Amino acid sequence: MTAPSVQLLDDLCSKMYSSTTIPERQGAQAQLDQLTQHDGNLDGTIYTTILRESTNQYTLLFCAQSVVVWFKANEKRFSLCAASRLCSKMYSSTTIPERQGAQAQLDQLTQHDGNLDGTIYTTILRESTNQYTLLFCAQSVVVWFKANEKRFSLVTQGEIVLAIVDATKRLKQCNAPRHVLSAIITSAAKVSKIGCEKEPLLLAGAKKALQMIESEIPTASNAAANLSVAITTPQESAPSSLPDEVQLGGLEPAPPGFYLSLGLQLLNAFVMEFNLYDSSKHDCKYLKRCVAATSLLKFLP
Repeated sequence: MTAPSVQLLDDLCSKMYSSTTIPERQGAQAQLDQLTQHDGNLDGTIYTTILRESTNQYTLLFCAQSVVVWFKANEKRFSLCAASRLCSKMYSSTTIPERQGAQAQLDQLTQHDGNLDGTIYTTILRESTNQYTLLFCAQSVVVWFKANEKRFSLVTQGEIVLAIVDATKRLKQCNAPRHVLSAIITSAAKVSKIGCEKEPLLLAGAKKALQMIESEIPTASNAAANLSVAITTPQESAPSSLPDEVQLGGLEPAPPGFYLSLGLQLLNAFVMEFNLYDSSKHDCKYLKRCVAATSLLKFLP
């Protein structure tokens, strides 16, 4: 979408506020709404153009009345767009200064006090399909999580773990490079390990992976019986329940074998990460289900 000229915006705003006919005012308003709410305006191009260049009182009045609502509604979306643009530059630019500049801006964006609750990371992990953005997230979210773990709630931490796991689904669906998918899966395990003293974090990631596997049990044929035994344990073996605010969510339709394969990859990463974990200090009996389930990797083609 080409950005509209200031003259066009001035003409539409003048019609909307000063026309003597209702249909003309409504038509102008509809065109303005379409221009400002379009995805092409996620970075605020139209509003910044108006504020910098327009001298038309009607245009500036329209901007004053709508920019706050627009900003609030789209804040997360254009943060995601900015992150995607910067990540693409950082990983694919042919010039070192441009890569370094993009990395500096990304560090500022993700380490800012406004990201203490993980908003930027969870937005990327839940919505982005850009392999560069998700690779950056995988490489930086673990360090960020470790540094800020004590500063946000257990609910937020659990949501971040689930967001990382959910990102693996989109990457697998869009056939992302193996190293990108592997990086995200490893991040899910590492973040869970950091918060292992708070067992619901381990539960969040492992339970989501088990949900994926269990969804395919009816069609897993030979592996189904073994898998049913592996993921069925006495209630007392599971750690404390997830907080009510942390929801696993459902699973979208996928080709046969998709969730079985991805779920086992995730559980395998959990087992690898927790392999050296000192179980004498903490009760991680739930991990036994992960260990048992990963033995089913041999059933995969």
